[in-house]
Amino acid sequence: MGLRSSKRWCVWVCLLTVVIGLLSGGLLSANQLLSVNRSVAANVLVVEGWIPDYGLQQSLDEFRNGQYEYLVTAGGPLTQGYFLSDYGNFAHLAGATLKNWVCKMSDS
Repeated sequence: MGLRSSKRWCVWVCLLTVVIGLLSGGLLSANQLLSVNRSVAANVLVVEGWIPDYGLQQSLDEFRNGQYEYLVTAGGPLTQGYFLSDYGNFAHLAGATLKNWVCKMSDS
């Protein structure tokens, strides 16, 4: 009975190792599927407001270099600093950041 029990235990360990390996590979390759970035012919560029400033800067560059008429920021409520900020959500915060950069660029 001891030999049979150890074989069963070995099968479970091997099976678990295979399952973990498959899940890890799937999770690592999911980024390629979920982060597809293909431009389409449109006159509106939509930007998520929670992205870091360098991402906002890249979106401003894309807006200027592309054939866009509008730049729209989207986003949910601020997760911290809400009471100290004049902006209630990430969309307004990102929009104000972009406006500030555009004004500074036009002044110089």
